[in-house]
Parts: sequence; C-alpha cells; structure tokens
Amino acid sequence: MEGAALIMLRYSSPVQQCSTALGRSLFEWYCGFEDLFCVLAAYESRLPPEWRDQDFRIRALIAEVEYKLLPQGEPEKRIPRMLDDVWGHMYAIGPQLRKVVAGGMELKTLEKGRVRQRARELDALAREVDSRMTGFMKSPLVEEVLTTVPFQQEYYFNLHEQCCPYFPLEPILFRFPPAGVFLIAALCLQAYLRLILHPSILAELDPTRGDTVAPMEGKSAEEMALIICRTFAGLESTLVAEFPEIIIPCQASMMIAGMACPPYLRLWVFCKLLHLDRVGQPLSDVVRRNLAQQWNMPELETLYTHQVIPRSRLERRAAAAEITELAEVLDKVELAEEGESSSGDDMEDKNLTEQRGIFLMGKDPERGSSEPGGVTSEQGGSSISGENIRRPVFSF
Repeated sequence: MEGAALIMLRYSSPVQQCSTALGRSLFEWYCGFEDLFCVLAAYESRLPPEWRDQDFRIRALIAEVEYKLLPQGEPEKRIPRMLDDVWGHMYAIGPQLRKVVAGGMELKTLEKGRVRQRARELDALAREVDSRMTGFMKSPLVEEVLTTVPFQQEYYFNLHEQCCPYFPLEPILFRFPPAGVFLIAALCLQAYLRLILHPSILAELDPTRGDTVAPMEGKSAEEMALIICRTFAGLESTLVAEFPEIIIPCQASMMIAGMACPPYLRLWVFCKLLHLDRVGQPLSDVVRRNLAQQWNMPELETLYTHQVIPRSRLERRAAAAEITELAEVLDKVELAEEGESSSGDDMEDKNLTEQRGIFLMGKDPERGSSEPGGVTSEQGGSSISGENIRRPVFSF
C-alpha cells in the first residue's frame, strides 16, 4: 500500500490520476486497501485528502454528462456504470472516518484533564460521519444501484449445504449482483462505528456532568450484521459458483458481522470466514482468538478449514484436471544431454540459480530440509521459515 502511494505521489497528481477510467479504477483499488488497513489497524493515510476530493469532483462532472445518455428502462446498462461512482463516493467519506480512528487512539495518550473534551469532539465527529453515510445510502443514486429482486426459494441454490450450518433467513438478491459487495462494505463501516469506535469514545464521557452518551441513531450494529449476512448469502447463491473471488472484499465485513450478529448465526459466519481461506484470505490467529473470546467458544481457536469443510466434488475434480494437464505438459519436456547446452542456456541457468534464493528466503536449496519452525513446500521440498511469512493481522 505504501509503495503504491509513493508511486502516485511521485509520478502523478490527483487530477491526472482521476481523469481517466483506468486511473480512477486503480485509485479505487488503492482506496479499498487503504480503508481496510488504515481503519481496522489504525494506520495513517498515505495520501492527502485532496486525492479523494478530486476523485469525487471529477466523477460528479463526468456523471452529469454520461447519466443523461444511459437508457432509463435498461437497468443492466445503468447500474454497472452507477455502481462505479457509488464506490468512489463512499471512499470520499473514508478520511473523516480515519480521523475518528486516529482520535480514538489519541485518547490513550492525552492527559486526564483533556480526555473528556477530546472525547466530546470525537463523539460529534463520529455522529457526523454516520449521518453523512446514512444520507448517502438513502440517495436516489444508491437506491437505484441497490435495486433488489424477489427471492424465490425454488430457484435458490445453496452451494454449501453439506459443509455449513443452515441459514435461517431470506437471502437478499440484487438486480445487479455485484452491488451486494458494495452494500456489505458500506454497512461494515457503520457497524464498525457502532460496535467498536463509538462505544470506546462514550466510555470517556461523564453523563453526570451533562455529556450525551446515547447510541447512534438508526439501525443497531446487530441489525446491520443481519443485513450483511443476508446479502452475503445472496452473493453465494448468485456469483460465488462462477466467480469465487467476489467474496474476497467481504472478509473484514464478515468479521464485523460475526462480532455483532445474534448467537444463532455465529457458526454460520465462522464457516464463511473459513471458506475465504480457499481463495487466499486465511483467517488470522488474532481474529480467530477475538471471535472465540467474544462468543465464549474457545474451541474455535483450534478449528481449521480442513477439519470442518472438506473439499467438494467440484474442487476435487478441478484439482485432478490440473494435475493431469501438468503431467501431460511434463511428458513433452525434452532434456538436453550433458554437454549439449548452448551459451544462452548456460546464461539462463545462471540467472535462474541466482534468483532461486529469493523464493527460498535465503535457504540453501540443496539441503531439502527445513529448520525448526519452518514450513516445507509441497513443490520441490524447499523450506520456508515461518518467521519470514507475513500474514495479515486485524486489530479490533
């Protein structure tokens, strides 16, 4: 994330970056990662707020022209275009939310006499962010993007009937299914405010001295968690079979939903987090421990994907096909006899040998055994130390 910010700061500008469709898409990708890590892990933003302000301004100018050309009676053409702007508008709220996060961390370092005054300021700012987010979610633009379709049980396809608990609620389905990812992300921000940030601020206020300690207006964190779960269930039934990676941006949101959802949905949420392990988003030990403590279910700390979610028949068939294809390719490889290699081949071998250390984390490739605490690779028998593998850690 920091590297991407440095590249944009050095070689681009807010207006230049956001003046093309490709530039806006790359900036949107960056904003998504920055919000995830800066909000959940309390990091400072790497780009000035001007970047998001310019993105918002340019999107508004372009939309004023392009929306008039979108056909009114064809939502399949209108909604994808509008969804692109809806993400940009939501990211424009991110800097305000990060001010609340940074302020909450600041409360731990202030002198006792200044904590209460600063907490009142943060309380007002948190309510302003939530009010702005609520107003945005009720705007005509967002309401059109989040157009739903009726749920029909006879057409509902549950991909995880054999591996996950029964989902007792009605999934939410959208006319344009990827809009569900946006709704999950937006509700995650508001639920995070209600569940974690705002209560920590209210704890520093004194109601006996006239401070307001009322919760935020609107839906509670539990109500938002229910909507997140229903939307995720709808995504599973409409998109996950064809595009399993669509649920990757939902990992942090499902963590928040797990901390706010009612008890009867907890195991279902945990299974969904385990499923994310299959698409490269492993559940960190910190999150696992927090959920186990929050739910009073210590057995979750030692429960892993392979223990409760066996590979489906489709996954086994796909893995077998990949192995067969790889075997066919290897059968066609012809190795030159000793002494027949050309100088170009020697140079290629030399380059490969020099680069090999990068992938082996500095280990001797000829040893073939791992040091204590290391992990042995299934391909080639190389050893990679666990200390060199950096895993994502989310702090709640």
